[in-house]
Amino acid sequence: MFNLKGEVIGISSYIISNSGGFEGLGFAVTSNLAKKLVVDGNRRWTGIQGYILDDITAWMLNVPAKSGMIVESVVKLSPADFAGIKGGFQKVIINEEEIILGGDIILSINEIPISEIISNTDILDKKTYTIKILRGGKIEEVIINFKEE
Repeated sequence: MFNLKGEVIGISSYIISNSGGFEGLGFAVTSNLAKKLVVDGNRRWTGIQGYILDDITAWMLNVPAKSGMIVESVVKLSPADFAGIKGGFQKVIINEEEIILGGDIILSINEIPISEIISNTDILDKKTYTIKILRGGKIEEVIINFKEE
């Protein structure tokens, strides 16, 4: 997103459009916030595209926790790929949203449930993450390590 002077003022993150094109109602994050999160922050890119489960959807999918994250896809050669996390393969519609099922479901990261991850910033300072997943009806743990920069 640019101002009239051609300066970057934000990054578009989502658009609601009847045609599926660029026109419609757009949502953006300010360039200052994006810089803080991406450049200055301590964020970790895992290579996971996922869908956060609420307590009702987790119950419907027989997830043994009150929340979780369905792993829809994993970027090849990403930290998640190296850790062995698996993405889904079957498209379904839940709550009028298309979701890809069949992959791992992340239950917790470093013993912190997915429902509490957003409010827990201590997890961002770690170099190693132990991820508890539900795979094929069994709970397993995988580890993601990040290199020192």
